[in-house]
Amino acid sequence: MRLRRTTISIIVTISLLVWPYYVCGQDKTSDYVTLKIGRYTPTGDFDDAQFDSSGNLELMYGHYVNENFALEGGLVFFHSEGDDAPGYYDRDLTSSGLLVTAKAIYPTGRFEYYGGGGIGIYLPRLELYPMSQPATDESDVTAGVHALIGLNFNATEYWYLGIEGKYLWTDEADFNGIAVDIDGRVLTLNIGLRF
Repeated sequence: MRLRRTTISIIVTISLLVWPYYVCGQDKTSDYVTLKIGRYTPTGDFDDAQFDSSGNLELMYGHYVNENFALEGGLVFFHSEGDDAPGYYDRDLTSSGLLVTAKAIYPTGRFEYYGGGGIGIYLPRLELYPMSQPATDESDVTAGVHALIGLNFNATEYWYLGIEGKYLWTDEADFNGIAVDIDGRVLTLNIGLRF
């Protein structure tokens, strides 16, 4: 039931985000792809459980509706390892996800400042390796929202480099009775191509 409500919410949100593209019909529009490489730092339940910062990788496809507004969607993957804990060999959190983001943009010279927010569907996986019990390997599906700010430097008309900070809030994922969120901060360095 929760998954059905989440799916319907995402479809409605995507429809509302795409609607301005058809209404505005601006002449100066362009598409872009961005590769984002950085760090995910858990701040919610996994921070309380002493999981560390680790890698974050995103591949986004975007479209400028006009010079001050863009929509993008893409894939994310992040990972976090638990600190050494009594009674465990290893503890790992990995997650992939699908993101949709709306961005407000302020271009000035060779720089482009932006802020925005969006939604995501995440597929977190928790692996626990206790010393005296069988290993746990559980997965779930959960929804979340995010807010971000960033800066791009236009190296050329087509290529740009950027830095972005993002905060992620999610519903709790259920790992065989263990209900935890995967809230966190993400900081990435970006390289993009406009076409």
